[in-house]
Amino acid sequence: MKRKTIILAMSCNQPFFQDEELVVRTRGYARYILDGYFPGIDFWTYTASVDDKYHINKREHKLSVPTGDGLYDTFEKTKAAFQLLI
Repeated sequence: MKRKTIILAMSCNQPFFQDEELVVRTRGYARYILDGYFPGIDFWTYTASVDDKYHINKREHKLSVPTGDGLYDTFEKTKAAFQLLI
């Protein structure tokens, strides 16, 4: 089985964090990963879902998990993202 490295970046549904995520994807380090410059490495973001369900958006490399989206929800959000990937 061929192994793959996945870089997970936590995000939030607030406009400031969505804008920051866009910068990382279009002008930051994730751009080169998403454009395929580094075979075997993948970049995904994850945030809370708005309908309390799991979602995988393969086109945008985004995960949505059924957790809160606040500061004190970061552990549960990360745990749920790992569970979804596994």
